[in-house]
This record gives sequence, C-alpha cells and structure tokens, in this order.
Amino acid sequence: MITTKSERELDLMRIAGKIAFDAQELIKAAIKPGVSTMHLDKIAHEYILSQGATPAFLGYDGFT
Repeated sequence: MITTKSERELDLMRIAGKIAFDAQELIKAAIKPGVSTMHLDKIAHEYILSQGATPAFLGYDGFT
C-alpha cells in the first residue's frame, strides 16, 4: 500500500536526508589508515545529535 505523505512529513524527510548526507560527508572526510570504525561512528553520532536528531541505528539488532 502506498501512503501519501503530507507536506510536513515530506519536509521532515528532506531534513533527515540532509542530516544523513552531511554525516556521511563528515565520515568520508575522516577516513584514513588507522582510523577505527568506532571513531567514525562517534563522529556520525555526535553530528546527528548536534542536529537535534536521533541516530536510527542505535539499538538496531543489538548495535550500540
């Protein structure tokens, strides 16, 4: 079933997409030999929180 989104829902989805894109760009810039994935996760986590959002991956399938 296709659910039609309201303009407000579409705006929220755009904001979430921008936050996700910007987080990926920050991570991409930090990738270097010797940088741990834990450090990259911390960068993403802190950026997402700084934008007033909640990281969707927290708690997913036991991920912490």
